[in-house]
Amino acid sequence: MSREASLAAVVDGQGVSPLYMVVVSNQADMVDILVTEYREGIVRSPASYAGPGGQTALHAALKKCESLQRGEPTLAQKADSSGRTALHYAASSGKTGVVKLLLFNSLLAYIPDDDGLYPVHYAAMGGYSEIIREIMEICPSCDELVDKKHRSILHCAVEFGKTKVVWYICRNPKFKSIMNAGDSEGNTPRHLAVNHGHVLPSYDGS
Repeated sequence: MSREASLAAVVDGQGVSPLYMVVVSNQADMVDILVTEYREGIVRSPASYAGPGGQTALHAALKKCESLQRGEPTLAQKADSSGRTALHYAASSGKTGVVKLLLFNSLLAYIPDDDGLYPVHYAAMGGYSEIIREIMEICPSCDELVDKKHRSILHCAVEFGKTKVVWYICRNPKFKSIMNAGDSEGNTPRHLAVNHGHVLPSYDGS
């Protein structure tokens, strides 16, 4: 890959890419190599995600994940050294398909990391309103979750400048209760918006 990265874009006669093959064969280290950016991060890996029958490497990964869920139901609840589960990572990277699969166990949405941040917070900080929507459809009380600093998802979205998420929340009456909620220092989302130079609309979009 370091010498001729374009080879990762070559598919065989069945339309199968190297990336699809390593996902199917559980070669996680090779996945990292194939998708790594080269030339000091300037050029993104050209690796093809193609698989047979119109599938992609992501389809293969989801199938693997589903199989692991069936074989070891508690696997998705396992956290890393920071207390983050697979759902935290899926939410923070905008992987809607993975989030849907993992939310088969809705309890995952209520597992905080070591900072008290829930997957829905990671979705807000990442700017993924569609992920928040998916989580809320299955776990409607997630709008009430706060981290150790008593920050809501709106606090997080404002602090990280995720305009799309801020507007999604402010236009939805479902989130009216968190519009003026204060964090542990008494800061409401509006206070943070002023501090960061953002304009925060009311929940009705005005």
